[in-house]
Amino acid sequence: MAHHAYPALLTKPNYFGTLAAARDLGKREIKVFTVGSGKGKPTSLSKYVSEHYSCSSENNPDALIEWLLRYGEQHPNTVLYPTCDDTAWLHSIHAAALARHFCMYSPGADAIKNVLDKRRLFDACLQVGIDVPNTHFAEAEADVLQVAQQANFPLLLKQRTQVFSATRTKGALIVDPDKLADAYREFMKRNPHEPNVLKHMPYASWPLLQDYYADTGNYLVAGFVNRDHTEIVALASVKLLQYPRSLGIALCLERSPLKEETVEKLLALCKQTGYYGVFQVEYLVSNGRMMLNDFNPRFYHYMEFDIARGLPLPWLAYLGSIGEEKHLAQEIAHARANLDRDGHDTFTCRSKLFEMIWAQRLTGTMTHRDFKSWQQWYRHNKSNMVFALADAEDNQPEVGAVMDTILEHLRHPRAFIRKIALDRILF
Repeated sequence: MAHHAYPALLTKPNYFGTLAAARDLGKREIKVFTVGSGKGKPTSLSKYVSEHYSCSSENNPDALIEWLLRYGEQHPNTVLYPTCDDTAWLHSIHAAALARHFCMYSPGADAIKNVLDKRRLFDACLQVGIDVPNTHFAEAEADVLQVAQQANFPLLLKQRTQVFSATRTKGALIVDPDKLADAYREFMKRNPHEPNVLKHMPYASWPLLQDYYADTGNYLVAGFVNRDHTEIVALASVKLLQYPRSLGIALCLERSPLKEETVEKLLALCKQTGYYGVFQVEYLVSNGRMMLNDFNPRFYHYMEFDIARGLPLPWLAYLGSIGEEKHLAQEIAHARANLDRDGHDTFTCRSKLFEMIWAQRLTGTMTHRDFKSWQQWYRHNKSNMVFALADAEDNQPEVGAVMDTILEHLRHPRAFIRKIALDRILF
């Protein structure tokens, strides 16, 4: 069958990575469909999306898998690839049922658990020689009390996994050891997980406690590894600014060189965990240490940047899904030989960048000097910058996203002021 005979179904249409995938596949004349709650913006507004399906239960694992199975029965030979941690886990748990209808390139449940459960991930990293942050894992209240007595503060309280988490919070900062136990209990209460997740990962709702590295850099590596772990291609970036500023997703990036040793260790990690496909990892860099802090087994929010740099990750995932292993190997080799040929050095979401720096300047959270510096960074780089939303040939997603952001902030002004304008992460 020709490639265009295999349409693609993308979940989480409100994610930037989903929009990047829709554009990459759509430009190759592959039919793209989206499914998600509401109107599915911004991705559903893209000219490359043929139709959007509304599914109000996308955050309910049982309801979502039922919807996907019904869709698969009616639309066989559709490519399905994870767009978030939730779907990466859900696809792996129900792989046998989904594979009867969909074309997929997803590793087994154990592999996904190995990279999405931070304890398993960090254990695997140490086995292949990858450094990780100083981290404490609690699986009983006694463990929390012991950490309070022995650990160095401040500590970052983070979810052990965000799979079907109620909040997907990035974490909270604890500065007082005497407040740790109460803060820990409150964090668990505020950030529960779906019962189905707890059946497979009983300690999912027990957050980890990690040393807080205040003066760190963030080094990001994204790429693709094939099923046999014989082919890998990757690119690196440096995170300059995040949203929210103290603890959040990458907002401003610059490309960075990638050492062969780092690629080799990541390939070893994928072998160790059993993972293959698209990956994105984040390292903390502090005092000469480069520590792997996160592993995302799916499409990711700044993927548009790496696609523009010559790494067509949605296309590679698509080829793997339809069983074109020979073609996939050729495309991986082609990508390796042509990375960073077009001079795209920086990435941002310009609407969120200006929203945050103006909000923080008006509240005094950001200095005048920093404010001017980010304005100058944008002006200096915008001629060859890659944008998460903006596209001269596909401009409706950015318009829709900006309008939705404004409405969200009007509905929840306190959250916007606390997290974005005042940049408060203390618990």
